[in-house]
Amino acid sequence: MGTLRGSCPCRTAPRSGRRPWITSAWTSSAWGTCSSPTPGGPVGAAVYLESFSVDHDTLADVQARIQPLRPAPTASILCEDNRVTDEAAGIQLRYGPDGRWYPYRAPYGIWQPVPGPSADPAEAYRAARRSNQRIS
Repeated sequence: MGTLRGSCPCRTAPRSGRRPWITSAWTSSAWGTCSSPTPGGPVGAAVYLESFSVDHDTLADVQARIQPLRPAPTASILCEDNRVTDEAAGIQLRYGPDGRWYPYRAPYGIWQPVPGPSADPAEAYRAARRSNQRIS
């Protein structure tokens, strides 16, 4: 977390050697994470850029807590590293090093952070649903 302080990934992306179209998409999404305190600031940027392992019990607990909130409860939920994805709803939750769940949505096929990180995964899921309803 300390390495991100003062070095927002938005400012370093152009020097990353990525192709311009990739850098542009990456920068615009990361900029939203860094410039707004709502999606999580530096910790939100870390969650956006990195994945790490989370124990299976935590992921099972998240699945159980969001299950009643899902619009398609029989659709599968994908769990990978620190990410829980409900593809049917277009929602992804990412667990951060600060113990909060960060909501994401993919209205155009690219996961983007939305406001509403919470220690309660159900609250983060609700925030993502609210965000999806505004887009639709």
